[in-house]
Amino acid sequence: MSNVFHYGKQLNFPTILSHETGEQNEKDGLFNVSISNIDSEKTVETPYGASPAYTPLLGFNNNVFYGANLTLNKKDEFTGKGIVSTNLEMGEFKFLNPENDTTASYLPFYTNDDFMFFLSDSGVFYKYDKDMRVTHHKFLTSEQLDKGYSIDIENKPLFINKHEALYTVSHSKTALLLLIDIDTLSFKEIPIKGSYESIRLMSYDNTKDEIYILGEKGDSADLLTLDDITLHIENKFKVDYPHLLDFVIKY
Repeated sequence: MSNVFHYGKQLNFPTILSHETGEQNEKDGLFNVSISNIDSEKTVETPYGASPAYTPLLGFNNNVFYGANLTLNKKDEFTGKGIVSTNLEMGEFKFLNPENDTTASYLPFYTNDDFMFFLSDSGVFYKYDKDMRVTHHKFLTSEQLDKGYSIDIENKPLFINKHEALYTVSHSKTALLLLIDIDTLSFKEIPIKGSYESIRLMSYDNTKDEIYILGEKGDSADLLTLDDITLHIENKFKVDYPHLLDFVIKY
């Protein structure tokens, strides 16, 4: 498995190999991998160049959706970036590109029974309904993008309940920690003292009512614990070798 990040009622996951050959196949500089569903025990092999980015898979409308570094040109060749859907039962792949932009990357953000959400690194939320009608919601303004704020699609959200998620926006000087309302796709900034260049969302322990994040600035890093209601900082600890820290468990 390359990861098990997923949203939806069933567990879908990508591999780094083809299930047909057991190899990491390459053709003309493009790779193909497999996507599997544990519940149905169905597996499909992706077309060359249509392998998922290191982001979650979304189970929605009996299909699996993911972000990939591809688009289809007029010759049905994969050439840029976009969203891919596949039906594991049929083995079919389809391409979506809501921005009609071959330079935008897409983060599969969340899905529930009624909607599916993608966030692009161009600063736009995309909300699909069951009929695959899409609406646009501006996430970062052109002014913020011009000032150096950016979205790294490998920054995944940290949900603290069914309606709210924390998310980080990168900046060369001060990263932003945001609380996003999934129902309205509105958000507010959560003040974090320390002016960290990057913030990583580590984990949420709902048995201890604490959220753990990692703030980094230069060679310095702090592990911060936040109250899950007020989102205020409760404790701060210095961390050595922060690149080795993947998650936090408190005993």
